[in-house]
Amino acid sequence: MSTQQRLEFYPKRTTQVTPTNLLSLADAKAHLKVEHDDEDSLITALIETALDTIQNMTGQLLGSTDANLFADAWHSQAFTFGPITRIDSVNYRDETDTEVELAATHYWADISSTPARITFSAPPSVYTDRHQAIRIDAVVGHSVLPKPLRQAALLLVGHYYENRQLTSSAKVNDVPMAVEFLVNPFRLFP
Repeated sequence: MSTQQRLEFYPKRTTQVTPTNLLSLADAKAHLKVEHDDEDSLITALIETALDTIQNMTGQLLGSTDANLFADAWHSQAFTFGPITRIDSVNYRDETDTEVELAATHYWADISSTPARITFSAPPSVYTDRHQAIRIDAVVGHSVLPKPLRQAALLLVGHYYENRQLTSSAKVNDVPMAVEFLVNPFRLFP
């Protein structure tokens, strides 16, 4: 594949994140002013939905996880999701379809920028009859929710909790304006 082709990253989480590690059931119940345990499973599901919504709105992964990031060709570019907190290795399929680790001297990762980016210098040829010939092993996602995203998640949990009936006049898929304001600075690509 030509080095002129656009690089597309395809993330694959290799570990799963438990949503209550990011926003606890106790915190959500305190926000909702719920003192009973009757609706714990519902509130837990609302936490998951709120965090998924924020993740989709921002392009940022919530919950630190190991991930494999795949690309079809070499090209320096920004990651379309994040945050990338660590890059462990870059591997590729060489012209004989053998997996080889790229020496760290052949790439530079700027993980402190938003969005994070990676640049390759003098990359070797990759096997041309294969999709995802390049694999970047990385740690991706927030291990702790930034305060604005945490507050946005709590607002969404409250919104979903109050508007869970089909007869509600509110549209459940409408996101409260305050949530938009809280998550906008975290959008990777507006």
